[in-house]
Order: sequence, then structure tokens, then C-alpha cells
Amino acid sequence: MTEGAIERLQLVIPSEEIASIEKWRFANEIASKSEAVRRLCQIGLAFDQEHREAKDRTRSALDATTRGIRMLIERSALVGDGNSIELRQIAGVLLEAMEAQLSLYQDMVSTDATAAAMARSGDVDEHVREAATIREKLTGGYYP
Repeated sequence: MTEGAIERLQLVIPSEEIASIEKWRFANEIASKSEAVRRLCQIGLAFDQEHREAKDRTRSALDATTRGIRMLIERSALVGDGNSIELRQIAGVLLEAMEAQLSLYQDMVSTDATAAAMARSGDVDEHVREAATIREKLTGGYYP
């Protein structure tokens, strides 16, 4: 097929989905069902790409936050008591950020039905265990 050519595509769609497409079509003032389906496909394809990129950025932020917390905990063991308490409090605040990032990443993985995402769900389990380990280290009276 040449670029810009139009191809006919026949779909079998459950009536509930047709009703949802029609509802969306009228809410968005789209002239035809075909145009509504085309636009929904474009939206889905754009979302898929953006979702993958956002998931990768979230994973990078989660990894960086986890590394930072580990460094603070290691450093707190090497410094005096006053500084150690302060570093552990900072690590506690970062742990909250890590847990928020982890929750977001879990949501993103659960909405991505690809086989690769399912294989990467082990990454989520690893971070859940890491967060629990960090929380245990921080609960020595320095962080609620």
C-alpha cells in the first residue's frame, strides 16, 4: 500500500464497546463511527508510547532514589550520633518518595499487559523488598 492510501478494516467488536465508542463519539462531536475509531486508535497508540517512556523515567527515578537512600544509611553508620540521626531522617523522607515512586511504577506495570512488563514485575518485587529493608533499618527510633 502506498503512503496516504486508505485501507478498509473490518472489526468485530462487542456491542458494549460499540456503545462506548458511540458515547465517546457524540461527546466529542465526531461525525462518523469510522472517524471515532480512527481517533481512538491514534489516542491509544500515542498513549502507549508515552506510557512506556513515563514508565522508564519512573523506574530510573525509583532506582536513583533507592541508591541515594542506601548511601545515606551507609554514611549515617560512619558519622557521629548527631549527624547520624539527621541523615537517617533525610533517608526517611526519601523513603516516602521512594514508596510513592514504587506505587506509581506498580500501577504503570499493572496497566501494561505486554509480556515484557510481566517479566519486569520481578523488578517491582525487588523494590518492595528493598523498601521494607530500608524501613526496618530506619525504625531504630529515628523515623516513625
